Amino acid sequence: MSKTLIRRPWRTFCVGDLRDQILLQDRSIQAPDFDLIDFTEKFDDLGGVWASIKTSGGKTIFDDHQQRDHLVTHEVVMRFDSRVTAETWLLLADGRRLDIINTENLEERDSWLILQCSDRGPKVDLSSSI
Repeated sequence: MSKTLIRRPWRTFCVGDLRDQILLQDRSIQAPDFDLIDFTEKFDDLGGVWASIKTSGGKTIFDDHQQRDHLVTHEVVMRFDSRVTAETWLLLADGRRLDIINTENLEERDSWLILQCSDRGPKVDLSSSI
């Protein structure tokens, strides 16, 4: 009896679909100064990239590490970049920040990344343009 391997088609994207420019950022938490209680966040720019941004409603991802659900509000597709992890943040052109909840290296070919993100807040001052 011979076995036939049925290959499924690869999922692919087109570079022409990348119409939104975003800024990759690394977040660090700084200890409070003397007599202050709140920690502060500092975002360091890693560079700008082109991406495709789509909204996705009603999807949640459970995080084993933090033991809580995360609401996925956006799905971002971009070219593969080894600097991008679930700890990276995205700054959109309109000043909103997206927290990356999950990353997928599409087909493990190091060509495309699919990022599931959560909108994390108010618009920020864009003193450095994307």
